Amino acid sequence: MKFSYKVNTKTETELCQTEDSATVNGVPTLSIKKKECIEDGKIGSYPYYSGNSWRGILHREIANYIVERVGCKLKPTDFHLNFAGGGSNYQLQPIEVVEKIRELNPIASMFGASLAIEGKLMVSNLEPQNKFWKETKDGYRYSALKGVVSYTKKDDLLVTGSVSPYVGFVDAEDREEYLEVNADIQEARANARQKEAKDAEKIKKANIQSFNKAECIIVGAGLTTYLGAKEELTPIEYGMMLKGLELMTKQQLGGLKNKGYGVVSYSITKEDESSSRTVIESSKNEENIYNPNTETFYSNEEKEAIKAFEDWLENATAENLEISKILV
Repeated sequence: MKFSYKVNTKTETELCQTEDSATVNGVPTLSIKKKECIEDGKIGSYPYYSGNSWRGILHREIANYIVERVGCKLKPTDFHLNFAGGGSNYQLQPIEVVEKIRELNPIASMFGASLAIEGKLMVSNLEPQNKFWKETKDGYRYSALKGVVSYTKKDDLLVTGSVSPYVGFVDAEDREEYLEVNADIQEARANARQKEAKDAEKIKKANIQSFNKAECIIVGAGLTTYLGAKEELTPIEYGMMLKGLELMTKQQLGGLKNKGYGVVSYSITKEDESSSRTVIESSKNEENIYNPNTETFYSNEEKEAIKAFEDWLENATAENLEISKILV
């Protein structure tokens, strides 16, 4: 079955999909993905989130769910084929091999496997719903959706000079060497920052060892992507995709997740020629922002597809996932 799903997202925390890094005025800075475009006859740049990256997370979430349920361990080649679609040198396959793998393994069928199996699922980039243009004096536009966050790192061993019971220095010389080497490195970094950091003296007194910046998409930004299929999905594949979209609502996107970035809420709708229907919706959980509240509003057709997928999963074995044994 063919379909079109619209995925609206809203950033609940900063979103940072790193594209590059550089030292700017002595400060290590991460830059995010941005596009240049012409709108209303003016050139500008704005941040976005890669559809290929989003599709990759959906791919891994589905693969992880299936492999855990099947309860098997995969060889590295099969792991890559199921979780990433690559990691192998398989080329175009005979039609009978392609058909057999599509029948056995809905992951490879929907997402593709190396150059051997072409995936069916298409995902567009997550584009801003409103770019919130600002303009420089020379007429160049830039989006106010791009923000900058800063964060610091500190080494307690250098701050206090004491040794935690969890640190296994061999002897006193080992400890002194650590302090000396790291102190030299941090002093060089501090000197590089000093010209630009307004609070350089405060940083020095606090013994902050690293001051960093990262570009991000700001909190509250709306981003939209579309899902489509270039070939008909089987009911099993369709149900698997819907289950994967549920799993996606619980995942952080982009980088710096350990700092809390990348939490988004979702409103996923099925788009027909003349109507739009909500299918999955997630909202911010005030008690635990990392576990959003998710609701589903499936049609009977979608429920039947999910049941077909779960029935397949009940009977799936390692044979369904070890597709390297079939590829030629």
